[in-house]
Amino acid sequence: MNCYLTEFLSYVNNPESVFYLADPYLIERLVKCIERHPYSPTNYCPLIFDSWSCYNATPPGEVATTACPLIPDLNFVPTQTAVKTCDENGTWWIHPDSNRSWSNYTGCVNHKDFYFRNNINNFTVAGLSISLVCLIVSLTIFTLCKSLSCGRITVHKENTQFK
Repeated sequence: MNCYLTEFLSYVNNPESVFYLADPYLIERLVKCIERHPYSPTNYCPLIFDSWSCYNATPPGEVATTACPLIPDLNFVPTQTAVKTCDENGTWWIHPDSNRSWSNYTGCVNHKDFYFRNNINNFTVAGLSISLVCLIVSLTIFTLCKSLSCGRITVHKENTQFK
């Protein structure tokens, strides 16, 4: 390794650095990216590592693809591809909101699993909402109807009041 690579890897391994990568898998991907031939023809978008993946030098106006990273927390499918667009002027496309070079990883998402988890979350929110409404209705009934008052209900009403 040359001295520039060694110096850069010291930044990647430093938790105080803006270049810090905590995951050894991502550091390995970075090292493999750096080991590629960095030369790119004039006006090409250069070889780039976006913290997850490495994109080869790409001609202007074309789209670079790479295999999705294996990140279990995001449930990416490593057989799918992520894309990065090279503008007509030979620079990587800049996202208007972040004003930074942007890679599209939406193709990496396991859509079947995403929709399943999203449905489970929606059912959970609906169930908890119904439960809360029923609790409020029951407490209202027991508070307004004094004839329903007994020791057992009083204990439950007192335990649900905020103190």
